[in-house]
Amino acid sequence: MKIITTWIKIKRKKVLHCIYHYKGKKKWFKSYYCKIRKGNSIIIQMRLENFWNQFYSNKKSNKIGLYIMAKDKIDNDRIDYCYVYLTGKVRLIIKKLWIKRIDLVKEQKQKLANRDITNYWYSFTFNKQKDLRLRTTHGIMTDISYCESKDVETKCTKLNGKQFTQLFYKVWQVKGIGRSGLKKSKRRELTTSTHKRQALNTIKYKLLKLWGLWKYVDDISKVRMTKLSKTKQVIGRNYLKK
Repeated sequence: MKIITTWIKIKRKKVLHCIYHYKGKKKWFKSYYCKIRKGNSIIIQMRLENFWNQFYSNKKSNKIGLYIMAKDKIDNDRIDYCYVYLTGKVRLIIKKLWIKRIDLVKEQKQKLANRDITNYWYSFTFNKQKDLRLRTTHGIMTDISYCESKDVETKCTKLNGKQFTQLFYKVWQVKGIGRSGLKKSKRRELTTSTHKRQALNTIKYKLLKLWGLWKYVDDISKVRMTKLSKTKQVIGRNYLKK
């Protein structure tokens, strides 16, 4: 699946009073329509360590955020589902969430070269979740994307347990975003990381055990994920207990 942005024009639920500058004068007008990205779903990027903390650790929560989203989309359209895309160069979608509520948390002014804009930061709450094993044909480069749920579940490649395990094991720590991996995200600072490589192996070990996929891990990978550290501690099983 390749994310293709499709814009549609819809009628606003509430008429918006706008102002614009024309020849040095301010003029008011009423906006009855707006252009939004088509889709009943969003795809969010999530690092492996954040995915663990969000859904499986002691700090797990049914609230996710913050993300910059289009205000016109939230106010005038519906978003029913959220798909979690795992970063790390493997193009995996591993979770589907049913969105219960979307909340505006804050507004932030940003000055561009030719104009000023306002970024709207949202968080959302989900009430149902489902594990998925899907792979996209192209990588997703943005923190959040809009799409149709039927496109995600029909156009992505469905993986069996062995195929998914081989790709999931290859997830590696990404310090930046974008094709070069050097860009800054509006949501996090460059080089920010909460886990070391040993801890990522621990998370992989625990998740594969929880999902019942450990049987598909080859012997060499098992040794790497459970090897002894300098303190004679089994990294794969016990690193997060430190």
